[in-house]
Amino acid sequence: MVDHQNVQPILARISQYTGLQAVNRFCFVAENFPIASIPAYKHALERIVQDTWNIKLYRSIIESHNEIASKNNLPLVHADDSWIENTQSEINQTSGRLGNELKIHTTNLVKEGIRAAYTELGLHHRKIGDFNGAQRLLLKAREYCTNQVQIAETFWEIIDLAFDFGDYKLAQIHVGKIEGAIEAIMNFQRWNERLAIITGLCALRLGNYLKAANSFVKVSREAGLNSKMQIVNIAVYSTLCALASYSRRQLKEKILDDPNFRSLLDAEPNYRNMVSLFRENKFNAVFQLLQNSMPAYLTDLYLPRRIERLLFLIQEKAIVQYFSPFSTASLTKASGIFGWSQEKLQERVIKSIQGKGLNAKLDLTNGVLMTVRRETRPELYQDAIQFANKIENESNAAILRLNLIHSDLIVQDFGDKLPLMPYQFGQMGHKSSVTPGKVKMNTNEVL
Repeated sequence: MVDHQNVQPILARISQYTGLQAVNRFCFVAENFPIASIPAYKHALERIVQDTWNIKLYRSIIESHNEIASKNNLPLVHADDSWIENTQSEINQTSGRLGNELKIHTTNLVKEGIRAAYTELGLHHRKIGDFNGAQRLLLKAREYCTNQVQIAETFWEIIDLAFDFGDYKLAQIHVGKIEGAIEAIMNFQRWNERLAIITGLCALRLGNYLKAANSFVKVSREAGLNSKMQIVNIAVYSTLCALASYSRRQLKEKILDDPNFRSLLDAEPNYRNMVSLFRENKFNAVFQLLQNSMPAYLTDLYLPRRIERLLFLIQEKAIVQYFSPFSTASLTKASGIFGWSQEKLQERVIKSIQGKGLNAKLDLTNGVLMTVRRETRPELYQDAIQFANKIENESNAAILRLNLIHSDLIVQDFGDKLPLMPYQFGQMGHKSSVTPGKVKMNTNEVL
């Protein structure tokens, strides 16, 4: 799927990222696609030198590059000793300076200074590639936060750290923690969109495509977080997850008719057209667009393990959407709609029937699919009988109440505004007047 023509566009797309997010993507391509290994490793080395102080990762990538280069009789890459020496010196100086600042603030009991010092130390350890040390220091900084903004910012740093080092469980844990913190922040929309991106990525990694789609559609084109995901990627992920999980009506309401998300899809017109074509049952064109984009999917950091399942679910949705309205449908005509051979269509339809996605029977002799309609008349009759019984019971209860009132067995409280009304008390011929809260009666009367 990935050839020489795809390599440069793939590397150019990854170059839009920064820091370890770019390095991780270059390394992923290099490790999984030999044809792109050498240029991908070179790009990764450039990003490490430019954005990080991770000497250990730098040396590791050089070893991986040279191992492949030696097998293919290509020039080797030698470590830049001057960069390593200067970087190590910077690491030592920064570690000493930040450690002294933390001691000073701790001695003076300056809570804000202690929090800032722990945060800077955590980011420093993240830059040099010490995941455990960075996590420990950032969690320590959380203990000295004094308001919701500081808490949210600290959680974001931990989430960024988790994504850099591929710990998505840690990111998911802090997504739940940050939801309560951002409610008190004034610029809620910006924070909420960042949270939607993180939630969507975690859901995509876990295979919860409906949750991922619901999260991504909350993101507008103005959303930031370029280090995690470009706007183009949001359009790709949201479209794939929506096609795999949304109904036809939801595709129209949440994707095509939503002005904020529609503007985001303008970054990738092919995916906007894909949704429109899917709703119009032009599945051959949809599947062709998906097939043409496979190199991008396979070299993405999040999609390779999920793309096969996503494509299966999209095909399943297409089959159900096409065949459900018909009582009988010709497989020969349907194969043209889907762009498949009749044998492949039969195979996919059988899988849909076996998976309970499509309630139908397949006549292989005549090449016809017959939809099995569930008989609803017995349920309709039963509902009508229950409704009639309910009306009868309510009518009998109302008649009983009217009879009780007419027989003076129920006294109604009409409020203090009504005048005195005569009331026949018992059957001894004595009359009394009744007002709300007051009853006048003959004390000689024996009840």
